[in-house]
Amino acid sequence: MNMKKNTLLSITILLISINVFAYSGGNGSKTNPYLISSKADMEELAKNVFVYGGGQTYAGVYFLLTRDLTNEDDVITTVIGYTGSPNPCFNGVFDGGNHKIKVNINSQAFTGIFGRIENATIKNLE
Repeated sequence: MNMKKNTLLSITILLISINVFAYSGGNGSKTNPYLISSKADMEELAKNVFVYGGGQTYAGVYFLLTRDLTNEDDVITTVIGYTGSPNPCFNGVFDGGNHKIKVNINSQAFTGIFGRIENATIKNLE
């Protein structure tokens, strides 16, 4: 019985650790948004939304872009939220912080950084 409690505690701590170190900082609240400062952060967001048939929608969750992503190493090649069921869409708040993002997505027509949103706010992107 004690071993089960230890295992459960270890799993809980691991899950909390993963959430604490998500993105480049923040906790996703309005006053402390998740900080997006790299291509890796953008790819993580896309991956978390896309998990086939069961990804995060991030409803009520806030993100803030902290710098331009325009260098060759920063070019965004992933889409956040794909069209078509059962793929979830992005429902959060993404504040571009008046920064620029360079995009090179070779997929469906009419696709950009955000491929599918619903009840989301995308603002302050240049």
